[in-house]
Amino acid sequence: MLIKPSLVKPSLKEILKYGKIGFTYDCEIRDKKGKVLWREKCENILPYEGWDIIFTAGIASANSGNSTVATTASYLGLINNANFGSLQLTDTATKITTSTPNPPTTNSWAEFTGYSNATRLGILQWTNSALGTFSASTITAGAAISFTINASGSIFGVFATWSSTKGGTTSQIFSEAGFSSAQTVTNGNAFVVNSISINEKVC
Repeated sequence: MLIKPSLVKPSLKEILKYGKIGFTYDCEIRDKKGKVLWREKCENILPYEGWDIIFTAGIASANSGNSTVATTASYLGLINNANFGSLQLTDTATKITTSTPNPPTTNSWAEFTGYSNATRLGILQWTNSALGTFSASTITAGAAISFTINASGSIFGVFATWSSTKGGTTSQIFSEAGFSSAQTVTNGNAFVVNSISINEKVC
């Protein structure tokens, strides 16, 4: 079954039971010379506050009469492995922290900001001519999204939001993805997201 944005809203219970909808991230770490040190594809969870955006405001919502579906700009942040607890469906942007997590005041994880880029890195807006259905298309910027690491640390995953501010607590988190194991980074590494693919099937 394909989800039809703005037309069909399966219950959260059904989606969690029968399948996934969201994104798959193709991530890697490169050294100063560009050698790939690690690579992994990881699937996301969609926090509750993201479900409302996807199925009402709509990451892939369509206005009546439009021939394409689109979204405003969105951004990727990095999840710190230091003092990491877990990724939860109840995570929210207002509870993002860059210091030691202190749930329930904060999420059970902190944002990793040890990179020289001035902001979280943007994901292109995307369109889909197949109105009313998710496609299996890949969202890219024509080049990999690359965080320039300038501090040693350990990264557990990525998250997506509509706020570009590093450590910012506005907007909503609409996607979180964790790796099979935390990955160490050092000054001079690049943390790269090669592509972000839409997962379309619920069952």
